[in-house]
Amino acid sequence: PVNEQYKKQYLRLLDCEVKFKVKDTDEEYYINQYNEMNCGDEYDKKDYVYYYFDADNDSLPELCITDETRFIYIMKYISDSDEFVLWHEADTTWIRLLGSRKLWLYSGTSPIKYAFYQLDQNGDTECTVMFYIEERYKKESDETETVYMLTLPEFSHEDSHCYY
Repeated sequence: PVNEQYKKQYLRLLDCEVKFKVKDTDEEYYINQYNEMNCGDEYDKKDYVYYYFDADNDSLPELCITDETRFIYIMKYISDSDEFVLWHEADTTWIRLLGSRKLWLYSGTSPIKYAFYQLDQNGDTECTVMFYIEERYKKESDETETVYMLTLPEFSHEDSHCYY
């Protein structure tokens, strides 16, 4: 029953029947008016990829909307107030969903950069870990070596924890 209720609510959002709120600014938008999805009369919900799962780890489903190239919007439905909130927004080609409260990045550049992001209950970055791979030429031995570098976790709050 909860699953079906949430699916119906998210469909209202995708059909532009209700607005959602951007949590940091309290501005409200219909889905076809917001950033990368702002395409006016050209909006077609079939043009996007959707992931429907518990993104914030609260036992209720969120709706992730992406074009798999430029953005990921994670929408949260709050049943008590019958409102939608943009829980998290990733606006880069390189970030992908990894699981509940987790994202990863692959840069594809040199040096190659991977990143793991853990989000908190509010959808803000709680912890970041970077991993780099770079090939270096050693002139003295005329060889190329691969260097692997891992950063220590970077926490946004003192009491944060990283769970890989």
